[in-house]
Amino acid sequence: MHKNDLSLKRRFSSLTSSYSDRFSKLINKRPGTRILLYHSVGSRLKHDTYGISISARSFEEQVRTIAGDKSVRLVPLTSLMNLSEWKQCNTCSIAVTFDDGYKDNLYAAAPILIDYRVPFTLFVTVGFLGEASSVFLSKNELKRLSGMAGVTVGSHGMTHSRLTRMDDKSLRSELMQSRARIEDIIGKKVEMLSYPFGKVDHRVVSAAIETGYRLGAGSRFGNNFNDTNRMVLKRTEIWRDDSKKVFCQKYKGSWDWYGYYQRLRGL
Repeated sequence: MHKNDLSLKRRFSSLTSSYSDRFSKLINKRPGTRILLYHSVGSRLKHDTYGISISARSFEEQVRTIAGDKSVRLVPLTSLMNLSEWKQCNTCSIAVTFDDGYKDNLYAAAPILIDYRVPFTLFVTVGFLGEASSVFLSKNELKRLSGMAGVTVGSHGMTHSRLTRMDDKSLRSELMQSRARIEDIIGKKVEMLSYPFGKVDHRVVSAAIETGYRLGAGSRFGNNFNDTNRMVLKRTEIWRDDSKKVFCQKYKGSWDWYGYYQRLRGL
């Protein structure tokens, strides 16, 4: 994303911070699961014009906020695969996820989440798995992270390519190989997928199901309910410049309007 796109996000944030709470009153507030989407915590990434790396200080404040909110349950993303349990729940839930597989997920984010007893899911791009000097996790670091309490690992593809642009053969290979490679590394079954760039259509969903995935997450803002398609879950992305007020608005649903904007823009 270019700098002008990030500036647009900042203007949106500033403009809507005073109106989003009023707008949220028009949205159905039935119990659901809000999935928060993070990428990097505490790292200075090159070319981060998108604002995906937030400070460790801001991240801890956000985790402390949701952990201290007695009106919500903090749940693992895997809980969404258990429909019978979820349908019996009458409270709002929050699940925390990370995309790409940055090294700081292990060294900066995990200690904070574990300290506050917040489960989380890491979606890994296999082709990004690096060596000790890389900004991405190594295979050994991924295995170590997967063994920590409350951590689940899913696939974010082999190459971080837009799945909707692949032909059928390449698509199935991308999905199958990434799943198999991660399972070989962590020694655990992989059943969850997040779509690179949030790009997904009916063909991609069908291929994901056929290759063994039971849950798929996109990047369109919104809440998830017991009748939501488990292969096209919505997630609320957290950006570097989000103030505490904006973060609270996001996890409480006041930014769900942005999902309508994304739909109009074809994002």
